[in-house]
Amino acid sequence: MRILVIDDSPVHQQSARQTLGGHDLTIVGSYDEGQKLVGKGHGFEAVLVDLLMPASRQKLGNAAQKRFMGQGFVCQEMPVGIFLALLAAKNGARYVAVFTDSNHHEHPASACFDAFNPEDACSPDVFMVEDARVVLCNGWCFLNQDEKPMSKNWGKLLDYLAA
Repeated sequence: MRILVIDDSPVHQQSARQTLGGHDLTIVGSYDEGQKLVGKGHGFEAVLVDLLMPASRQKLGNAAQKRFMGQGFVCQEMPVGIFLALLAAKNGARYVAVFTDSNHHEHPASACFDAFNPEDACSPDVFMVEDARVVLCNGWCFLNQDEKPMSKNWGKLLDYLAA
């Protein structure tokens, strides 16, 4: 399967290499790189995205960059992964996941995932966007907890999504 993983953490990128090793895998580490790759005709069957990544300054003019940098938006972690996931679904990916290692007690964007999922975070609901199967995951059971630091088990999440 042709898979794109978008995550700014080297630990989670390495985990993607380990848990998705048998696939045609592309890994990028920024919103801007991801946005370029999930455009029309991208050809990825699966797009797996980190929720929290540094915000892009790509679309901001000079005045806006100065203003937002002073407010802490540009290059700060924000929940931009959700937008990459929607773009991937819109442009033909069959499987799309937004995956965060922050729990709903630590970040409000992760807490928003609770509205999409049952109480059991290990069984997140799969829903459709366009023709894509989509999951929003903040479940601890999809983390490699025996590793320090903990890493995302992208392979386990993809297997769950594709089942």
